[in-house]
Amino acid sequence: MSRMIVVGLLMGGWIVTIGCGGRGSDAQPAPNPVVPTSQLTAEQPPSGPLTPPPPVKIPAEMDPDKHVIPNEAVRGQIAGVEVRPQVELEGDELRFEVFPHATPIPDRAIRIRLAPMRLPNEPLPALTPRSWKIRPDTERGANVPQVFREVAGQDTHFYPEGYALTLELGTRIDGKVAGKIYLCLMDGEQTVLAGTFTAVCVRAPTEKPGPEEAPYIGGEIIVAGAKPSTEVRVSYVAITNEGMFFKELQDLYDTPGSLRLTRDNNDKPQASAVISGDGSTRAFRYEHVKLIPGRYLIAASVVGGPVVSKWVDVAPGSTLTENFTLDPAHSGGVEVTVPANTSGKLLLTPAADAQKGPLDEHQLLAIMMHLYKTQPEIVGGKALVKNLAPGKYEVRVGELRGVVEVSAGKTAEVTLTVPQP
Repeated sequence: MSRMIVVGLLMGGWIVTIGCGGRGSDAQPAPNPVVPTSQLTAEQPPSGPLTPPPPVKIPAEMDPDKHVIPNEAVRGQIAGVEVRPQVELEGDELRFEVFPHATPIPDRAIRIRLAPMRLPNEPLPALTPRSWKIRPDTERGANVPQVFREVAGQDTHFYPEGYALTLELGTRIDGKVAGKIYLCLMDGEQTVLAGTFTAVCVRAPTEKPGPEEAPYIGGEIIVAGAKPSTEVRVSYVAITNEGMFFKELQDLYDTPGSLRLTRDNNDKPQASAVISGDGSTRAFRYEHVKLIPGRYLIAASVVGGPVVSKWVDVAPGSTLTENFTLDPAHSGGVEVTVPANTSGKLLLTPAADAQKGPLDEHQLLAIMMHLYKTQPEIVGGKALVKNLAPGKYEVRVGELRGVVEVSAGKTAEVTLTVPQP
């Protein structure tokens, strides 16, 4: 978030020697001489650490011809507060953001839209490498960026003009773009940013993950009979050497021609996204990127409808494509019968590779709650789970266990018995 600037001060004539060859291991360093305060002069600074002076403020220069970009990480002021922002480039938008500690919402931000607004399916313009030099009186046009200033708790200020900008962007390499900037706003608070930066590239919704985001899983979700009110949920349960992790995102179908992105990157570097579909020409798309290698149960579902899931192994650097089809009219269920006087909860999960080893009760319970949003109790020796996609499932009640296959439109029945010694 921020970096400390260490300023070295060279005081006249003082030389410090560290380490002197030829001295035995039992030799003691000579003590620092104590100089009375009355004898201190300009050539004799007091001993001890020196406090570096505050950095020089970036001048709010409105003439781009006078912009001198400092060769240091971009810094400055946003609405009167000194900042050292993080920098991201998403599509044609360059963002300089300041985040409070452990908060995903920026406290202050400058967003620079480098190209005019586009329709969802229009290709991105070739933004890099490019450069801009904009004066306060530059007439608006297709090649003139638009600037937005955001402060938490305040309305966003839009600057289609009335700013001075010198900006250079390099070529995208390994998901990053280097650049330089000098920006001054006519906002009455001398908002100014200047310096060098390396922007992390955040993909636009129309782009797919690149190799720098591996390992990742992604694919399409097709929903039969989808309507604008249809809500689609994507999720995963990850079992890794670092622990058990969960993720869930939910979104609505869009009207044709529109496009919406729902992204969750609160667990950086891991991130997930759902790109909305329109129920006709464009399917939903999902992605989970920069994952921790391990065993994953990935799933997609219609809220209030069937859950389709699959076990996958995520290896370092792997890229997996898994598509899902959801058909609420062809979901099934499982009815489990257990011996009389059996109590407890029914645990269910898609059948996994037996060679991977069995899941423990804690893991099964997490899957039930996270994927299926239910925890059926045994009542009268029976329990029922609905809205399951066709396929094989492992069911368990305490020490009782079995495997059952669910067919479309049917409720499969399975009886669990006490294992014989």
